[in-house]
Amino acid sequence: LGARHATGDVVLFLDCHCEANRQWIEPLLAPIARDPRAVTMPIIDSIDYTTFVYSGHPSAVHTGGLTWLMNMRWLQHNATAAERAEPLESATMAGGLFAMRRDWWMKLGEYDPELKVWGGENMELAFKVWMCGGKILLAPCSRVGH
Repeated sequence: LGARHATGDVVLFLDCHCEANRQWIEPLLAPIARDPRAVTMPIIDSIDYTTFVYSGHPSAVHTGGLTWLMNMRWLQHNATAAERAEPLESATMAGGLFAMRRDWWMKLGEYDPELKVWGGENMELAFKVWMCGGKILLAPCSRVGH
């Protein structure tokens, strides 16, 4: 709903309990500037819900995949330092931590208001991006705690 009122070229979604790291937004925006159908997501580090301690692993790189039951799962990559500096293609995405052009978000139909179960937006958005000629990119230089 809020994206309908946005006036910028890019919409960015982060869950309200996220903590953005230093220089996290530039790596999300650069691929979108190059390709208007790119959807970018950060590496999602952990925040302990009892202590609020932020913990990230600099070498950890995970892209989204699918199980045969159509559930999203994170797939770990043993990425080299050079690979950790460039966006990596991903099959699926976190449905609440991503950036994309606002006009493309609207063209894809936004979030489906009929989805009632957590996690469905991960698959729904990924399928819409694929079917409309886009791509999902993990921006490894962008880190956000969740």
